[in-house]
Amino acid sequence: DLHSLPTRRSSDLKTPYFLISFAKGKGDKSRLGIIISNKFDKRAVVRNKYKRMVRMIMKDSIINMESSPYDVVFIAKSELKGVGYERLSDLVNKALSKSPFTG
Repeated sequence: DLHSLPTRRSSDLKTPYFLISFAKGKGDKSRLGIIISNKFDKRAVVRNKYKRMVRMIMKDSIINMESSPYDVVFIAKSELKGVGYERLSDLVNKALSKSPFTG
């Protein structure tokens, strides 16, 4: 499960807006976890909006990962607040292009 991720060997992509952590998956599918804390915004509506945006952006990237499955955790930083969909998409895709895990 995703709680065991920190104990497994993982690789991180750090940006001023978010952190993406990759680890080899144990199952047969890649999985995505999105963490947006109450510090980001107290309103669940806002946090859920960003989770939906991240899920849409990362969906294709996780599917296109090289042959073996990965567990991916996206952790939002408070600096991400106020960033629109297009900008977020550019930031995530730019970060993922530097990852050795994406094809």
